Amino acid sequence: MPRAPHDGPHSGAARQATATASPTYTMADLPGAWPLLGHMPALARDPLAFLAGLSDHGDLVRIKVGSQTAYAVCHPELVQRFLVEDRTFDKGGPVYDRLREITGDGLGTCPATAHRRQRRMIQPLFHRDAPPSRSPGPGT
Repeated sequence: MPRAPHDGPHSGAARQATATASPTYTMADLPGAWPLLGHMPALARDPLAFLAGLSDHGDLVRIKVGSQTAYAVCHPELVQRFLVEDRTFDKGGPVYDRLREITGDGLGTCPATAHRRQRRMIQPLFHRDAPPSRSPGPGT
């Protein structure tokens, strides 16, 4: 199904065309990395603009944070898969190892084996029928 020139990769026409086929995603290296610093100068200068501009380069973008390589997931369907498919996208590596040392094995930093158990334990708190005293919110 040919797309009209105004249809972007996230438009309804593009989603409809790929609904029956396996989705394909683009991966790219972010240009402009400095030696030893990577993309840290641009990230430090304007973090929101840096992160907002990543999706212009691809659905999955490889960036350099100092000497470390990191990946930014920019496509909405990939973000969902990243958050849901813990076997495919397990949290690991030197950054998460360091975060675990600082914050412990919380829901945001624990490996897949512990994440599912922790998520199921706190999930009732986020249900709309949870009593207000148990619901998380401002000031709680």
